[in-house]
Amino acid sequence: MRYERKDIIGDIASALIVMRKTSSFETFAKNREIVFSKIEESKSMGGMFCYMRAYRIKRCVLSQEDELFSLLIERSEKRFGKRKTLDLLERYKDILPLKIKKKYGFAKDGKRYLYCYVRFSDGGKSYCYIYDDKNIKVGMRVLAPVGEHDETHEGVVVKTAKFSYDNAPFPVALTKHIISISD
Repeated sequence: MRYERKDIIGDIASALIVMRKTSSFETFAKNREIVFSKIEESKSMGGMFCYMRAYRIKRCVLSQEDELFSLLIERSEKRFGKRKTLDLLERYKDILPLKIKKKYGFAKDGKRYLYCYVRFSDGGKSYCYIYDDKNIKVGMRVLAPVGEHDETHEGVVVKTAKFSYDNAPFPVALTKHIISISD
């Protein structure tokens, strides 16, 4: 019986190490499932001691989950880029901690996002941005990041609108933010 407990603790520790080092969402999810199934297995070994130990281990794992997911997302963004990482987050959103869900816009919190369309040249294409300053109105000149390297350019707001996460014109997590009003 004692040997089995050590095996379970060892399996949990191994799975946590893999979770900390991986950049694959699939491997992460699989090892997360191993951790929680082993915790449940240790509960069923009998006795209050096993149950309390399993409870403490589960609490410890859950307290590290935000950090583990943040490391995974960081590695994934370096390896695959932001858009592919968001696709992966979308696929595994049911196991994301609430803090991560809110950060990437997967939490259904009813939040409304303020979008504005900015045109940088006369007759040019307009681009979507999120803005936080409620003073922004159509016709105002604003500073916004443009391109891959986020160079700051001045443009004119041609339209403003409010959207929920689900009906936003561009994915919330990928949308750039207005820097400031330039008027």
